[in-house]
Amino acid sequence: MPVVPANEARRSRDEKRLRSLGVARPQIVGDAGMPAEVEGTSGLSRVDSEATAEGFEGRTVLLSLSTD
Repeated sequence: MPVVPANEARRSRDEKRLRSLGVARPQIVGDAGMPAEVEGTSGLSRVDSEATAEGFEGRTVLLSLSTD
């Protein structure tokens, strides 16, 4: 199995994290993605540059929180 340099492994991990989250604080994803200002929060976040609202259709999901 090839050895991946630590910096490359961290970058790949951060990109995968951001892709799964969509938006995250830099403490979680480092320099992955692009800086973004999220309304109602302080400081900058990072956003996946591939995640856009183009073609997005909203939806509603009902979740059951039954304790039965």
